[in-house]
Amino acid sequence: MFHLCMMFLHQWKHKNGLVVEIESRRQWRSVFDSMKVSNKLLVIDFTAAWCGPCWNLVKEIVYRFPEAVFARVDVDRLMLYGMFLQNVAGTYRANTLPAFVFLKRGEEIDRVVGAKPDELVYKIEKHRV
Repeated sequence: MFHLCMMFLHQWKHKNGLVVEIESRRQWRSVFDSMKVSNKLLVIDFTAAWCGPCWNLVKEIVYRFPEAVFARVDVDRLMLYGMFLQNVAGTYRANTLPAFVFLKRGEEIDRVVGAKPDELVYKIEKHRV
């Protein structure tokens, strides 16, 4: 089921890693619902096009953790996609960029706020299993 949902989402690969671009309510629900029944780590990356550290962090890290799923939410595009994605950002208190929220089975288990690559890697390693 997880792989079927992921096939229909806008996504890009970077070496071995996968990043899902969340651009609609349907995409978010597909990712969130499939991850609720999976033991995989979901890392939500709240980002913006103008945030250089946001993009560089993900590009450097995602390929190292192919067992995790990275979902990107571009906060600049939130208005384009309506109130739903604004509510996603608000729910996870993504007020500072970059912000990385870690979920397992639909529950928040950790987060990293700011450009802290060592902390990000440490927490992904800690929670990926």
